Amino acid sequence: MWQEMKDAYTTWRVKKYLSSCGDNLRARNPGCFHLGKGSEVHIGHNVLLERQVLFSTGENARIYIGDNTYLGDYTNILAVREVRIGKGCAISWHVLFMDTSSHPFGIRGQIPQTLIAPIIIEDHVWIAAGR
Repeated sequence: MWQEMKDAYTTWRVKKYLSSCGDNLRARNPGCFHLGKGSEVHIGHNVLLERQVLFSTGENARIYIGDNTYLGDYTNILAVREVRIGKGCAISWHVLFMDTSSHPFGIRGQIPQTLIAPIIIEDHVWIAAGR
């Protein structure tokens, strides 16, 4: 019973940061959000966010989590442009999604530049633990 009450409270806290949220969200984290100006986080129906899931965005970035998706403990999603996780996905613990290299990068004579590209995870994908 205590865990259900705690989950209800932390889910309520998380919903304050979301641009849209489907039915039956359960968020076991205390609301780990670092959102840039104009950014949006959209979560579908029947989503479970385990403990210490972190959402970080740059300005005007977008994060989408599809219906019936699970994000395990300590999953980090960092979006400068866009991170999209499809429906029916299972993301294990300690997984990091970053749509940017976060620093200039270049090989063999290339001019170093910071690389940014959207991350699109299709429906029904399982991703194993990052450690």
